[in-house]
Order: sequence, then C-alpha cells, then structure tokens
Amino acid sequence: MGKQLPAPTYGEALLTNGCILWETNDIVAIATGFINKSSNIKTGPMIQIWILVKNSHPVEASQTGDDELICGNCSHRWFLDGGCYVNLGQAPAQVWKAYQAGSYSYDQEPYLEAVTKRKRKGRFGSYGDPALIPVGIIQRWKQALDGDTGYTHQWLDYPELAGVFQASVDSLEEKQLANAMGFKTFRVKHDDEPLERDEMYCPADLHPDIQCIKCLKCDGKTKNIAINGHGARKKKLRPKSCN
Repeated sequence: MGKQLPAPTYGEALLTNGCILWETNDIVAIATGFINKSSNIKTGPMIQIWILVKNSHPVEASQTGDDELICGNCSHRWFLDGGCYVNLGQAPAQVWKAYQAGSYSYDQEPYLEAVTKRKRKGRFGSYGDPALIPVGIIQRWKQALDGDTGYTHQWLDYPELAGVFQASVDSLEEKQLANAMGFKTFRVKHDDEPLERDEMYCPADLHPDIQCIKCLKCDGKTKNIAINGHGARKKKLRPKSCN
C-alpha cells in the first residue's frame, strides 16, 4: 500500500485537490494528489500530472482519434488498436470530469509551495505525453518536486527533453537512436525479448511490491529501463520500427 501522508495543515486543507499547470484551446495539463493519499498501488502517493483532451471524455477521445492531441504518435493508443495499459474509464475520466466541473485551481503557487514543503515526488504523464507541456513549466515543477518520473513518446520531436524524461521506445532500434540523442529509455518489450547489456528490468516488473515513489529510476537521466508488456491489453503489444 502507499505511504500514509501526514494530515494537512489548516492552510493546506484550503487547497482543492489539484491545479491546472497549463492549457490550450484543445488540451489541459492537471496536477492532482496534493492532500489525499494516492490509491495508485503501483506508484505510491505521488503527485500525478495528467494531459487530457479538454472537450472530449478520455474514452471518447480514444475512440475518435482525438487522443492524438495528447498522445502524439504513440503506437499504444487505443485508436490504433494498441496496448496502452491505462484504464481510461477510471482515473483519467475522473480527472476530466472534475476539470469540467471547475474543481481545479488556476493558481499554481500554493501547490508548488505544498510540494516543496512536504518533499513530494511526482509523476509526469500519468496519462498523456508531458512533452506537450512547455519546458519552462516542466522545469519549475521538477525543481519543486523531491524526485520525479516521466516518459515521452515524442522524443524525436523534443530532443531538448533528453535528461528530463525517459524516451518511451518500442524496439531496440528506437532505444539505440534515443540513447544516441542523449535520452535514457523506457522500453516495452515482449516477454521473450532479452535485455540489452545497458538495460535493467523495471523493479516493479520483478517485485510488484516495489513502488515508483521508492525507485525513481525513470527520472530521465539514471538508467535505461525495460518492462514486459502489461495491462489488460498487453496481447496487442507489437514490435514497432523507428522510421
């Protein structure tokens, strides 16, 4: 189970459950999990940063192809019959509905202060690709957080994020190219594919009781990580070459 967070102070209790980092006419980036203990058994009680299509329910966006706005060229998108492990009808849908209801603040300052004061750790891209968030905002939050993880499938288009996020790759060819660009990688592989000599298995893949909040090796600069396909749609995992 996740670590129990201390009870909020009076000032912290005045915070809503999250804030808006950034938005355009089409997409919005939202941070949640400041006060309440995270129910995410895999990650533990990390700040979760979501990138969502503003005007479409996450499930609907995955059906119409509008998820391209937030996932780019990711081959795991449901619209492409991919094997994305995220259950869009659960947490992403709850966050989207709360956004539609006006539940999140546009004032980031109290949240950044709470993150720093409590030495909170964060996860960029709980759903959606964090490369879409302006790099200045990314860096501001990374400086406030006491450690973080993050992944981008858009690494070819955002080389400036080398050392910031893991490059999400789907083949050895992609891994080698991303490494040459200065990225550490997170490779989703088939069960029978071997590791490269400079890769390590995701600890949670070997020991499900290990949480991301304790590991933090997917910080964009520490290790090349590999994991076997997982989630309800893992059978849809397929090799992908980099063109």
